[in-house]
Amino acid sequence: MSADYLQLAKEKRNASKDVDYSLPLIQFIAWCYINLTPGSYGLQLQKYICHLKLKLKEINKKLGLGDFKFSKTSGEFKATYLSKDNFYSFTHLRQWQPYKYYMLCLIDCDNDFTPEFYLITKEDMGKFSLEYMNGTSEENKNQENREQRLSIKKGSEKHNTLKEFNLLNDTSYSSLVKHVKLNNI
Repeated sequence: MSADYLQLAKEKRNASKDVDYSLPLIQFIAWCYINLTPGSYGLQLQKYICHLKLKLKEINKKLGLGDFKFSKTSGEFKATYLSKDNFYSFTHLRQWQPYKYYMLCLIDCDNDFTPEFYLITKEDMGKFSLEYMNGTSEENKNQENREQRLSIKKGSEKHNTLKEFNLLNDTSYSSLVKHVKLNNI
């Protein structure tokens, strides 16, 4: 029996996109994966984790200072789901903006959508070999303020380096909560 893809597409398009922020963390992550596009799930995960759960103050995007206030400075939130070829991808990295931290959420789709959390400095993010979002290095050589990207293969040396840079005790959500409570002064 073949699926009616036209009907499935219509149902997806017409499905409610009302976000239920009362869901538990893993359920919320799974809901975002099913119902939202890559261009929109990051903002919803940021709102859920940074602002509703961790109570971090949101920063106006127009200011170019990151996404949240943390410890008398600011940070940028980035979330990524594990791809089928085992990569996590962070896009639209703006290293020129004056925030201090990246809060990273790596969601392991192969492990029941379990998230790994990292809080690293912008300086440490710059130690990775970042690529430009568009064009080649040569085309971007004399350009300022170009967005960059980073792909990390699960279990790779880069993944281990990310763990070394992590300011949290481990990659658990409880470690993130504890760190924010102790250090958000």
